Amino acid sequence: MTLVWSFKTKQYCVALYVEQEQHYRYDGCDDDGSVQRALDRGEYVAFDSTVIVERNGTEIARDSLGGSVYEFGNVHEFWTAHRKSPGGHYFPDMVRSAIRQARKEYAKAS
Repeated sequence: MTLVWSFKTKQYCVALYVEQEQHYRYDGCDDDGSVQRALDRGEYVAFDSTVIVERNGTEIARDSLGGSVYEFGNVHEFWTAHRKSPGGHYFPDMVRSAIRQARKEYAKAS
């Protein structure tokens, strides 16, 4: 996995990692096959994303999403697109979900 974004405090780190999927078969809406052809040509890239929350270097929560497809070279759109169109985007939802899970784990441990 490759680290592509993180936010750190004194005790916590919330980070986004991506891992490219090789030989991905697109299963979304692709009636004319153009998305799969773009993937096969390397114009698009498919990847899995994982948001991990760590406390003092130990993972306490995560949220994952597989099969994201973006234009090659524009993978950063995955974690910046929410700035252009707030609401309903995967990345902020993943961060919220991982933090919510981390809070539950922390409450159990306290």
